[in-house]
Amino acid sequence: MLRKFFGAALVLVLVVGMASAETVRGLITAVSDKEITVTPFKGKEKGDETKYDVSDKTKVFKMTGKDTKDDSNLKELKKAVEGSTGKFKGAFATIEVDGKKATEISFRVFKIKPKKDAAE
Repeated sequence: MLRKFFGAALVLVLVVGMASAETVRGLITAVSDKEITVTPFKGKEKGDETKYDVSDKTKVFKMTGKDTKDDSNLKELKKAVEGSTGKFKGAFATIEVDGKKATEISFRVFKIKPKKDAAE
């Protein structure tokens, strides 16, 4: 009887722990050593800017293909955000968050080539 109770309690703790984590997809517009600023997208709707805390334990990956991730760091992410051009200034990312703390960041930078003038 007691074994069933502890088993059920363990399952409940695991389910609640998993439910508190959330995935946010959006555009990272600013990066510092302590936090990132994200403009989330839900479908084609743009959300309000949100800030998430980052730490040394935050895992950062750069997406190099559809399902391929390379290890990266906040310095590379900051460089990608600052060097972005085009319609959207920033880096598109998928962020795993727990409350207001980012636990994993997977970012991708699209390079848009400027259009050539027709007169040239």
